[in-house]
Amino acid sequence: MEVNSNHCLNCGHEFEDHDPFCPSCGQKTNAHVLSLGELLSNFWNSLTNLDGSAFNTLKYIWAPWKLTEFYVQGKRTSFLNPMRVFLVAIVFHFGVLISSFDLSSGQITKELYTEYEKNVLFTNYTELKQKIDTIQYKNLLVQLDTTLFKSGLLIENDTVTNFNFNETDFHFTSKDIIELSIDSIYKKYGYDNYIDKLIAKQLVRSYKDSDKTIRYVLGNLIWAILLALLILAGFFKLLYRRRKSLYVEHLIFLMNVHSCAFLANTIVIFLSDKIISQENNNTEIDLGINFFVVPTTLFFISLYKYYGQSLVKTSLKAIIIACIYLIINLFFIFTTGMVSFLLF
Repeated sequence: MEVNSNHCLNCGHEFEDHDPFCPSCGQKTNAHVLSLGELLSNFWNSLTNLDGSAFNTLKYIWAPWKLTEFYVQGKRTSFLNPMRVFLVAIVFHFGVLISSFDLSSGQITKELYTEYEKNVLFTNYTELKQKIDTIQYKNLLVQLDTTLFKSGLLIENDTVTNFNFNETDFHFTSKDIIELSIDSIYKKYGYDNYIDKLIAKQLVRSYKDSDKTIRYVLGNLIWAILLALLILAGFFKLLYRRRKSLYVEHLIFLMNVHSCAFLANTIVIFLSDKIISQENNNTEIDLGINFFVVPTTLFFISLYKYYGQSLVKTSLKAIIIACIYLIINLFFIFTTGMVSFLLF
């Protein structure tokens, strides 16, 4: 790219050769040098700097290919740092997404205690039945056995977990989870190595506080998506090698596209949860469809607009990228989810 070293790439103002910053807008005079280090540096500098660049970014955020072009061409003071926008968008999106789920009810934990109380009642009932006059109360006992306690199981056989790792079973009863200490569970089930103890402890914690577990794991999925983008940018470098673009340019493009997609899906969640549900309480919105259609359409348009290839080439590369992205995302989501579960 040809660069006029005597004019600012952001505002066009003329400056002297020795000026490190543009005297008009304050952007560095060597803004034509695009690197990952500069991207990170601008990100930290922009964390506390919210001015007209925010409005310019909001104006063009629905056209991520344009935002990428502006930033790569050197207009970096006029727009927010793409990494900052990406992190704000993804955090906001996950916040709205998590709040849309009814996690406050603690359904898993409630079911645990309900099952525990039901089986305690059944155990007491079986003990009491042996002491009372079965002849006199025969009809009553038959009714209880065939109605209230029809599906009752002895608490010792009531398994609420069904997990196996490395040929080790983690099948706990509701009584064990509620009544036993974690050390007692280790002793009862024979867990003597670090990994088995860690998994057992986290399973018990997840059942006792399901809300906290779900929120923590979902919150850490942000890092899975960020890691996936870092890897995917490398595949972009290979797919568009003739373009001779820098790795960081592809990364900026991906962050801008994702920022737009997250904001779009956040709006879908908000409208579905706040407006449509108020008009009709029986309406159920399938967010899965919107989560697929909106990002896919946006990604294809952005790919076509920014890289400027034919529809056929863009379509083929979009399919390849989608497959790679799915594999990378699943890997990092699974890995991040497991690590989060073990560390929460």
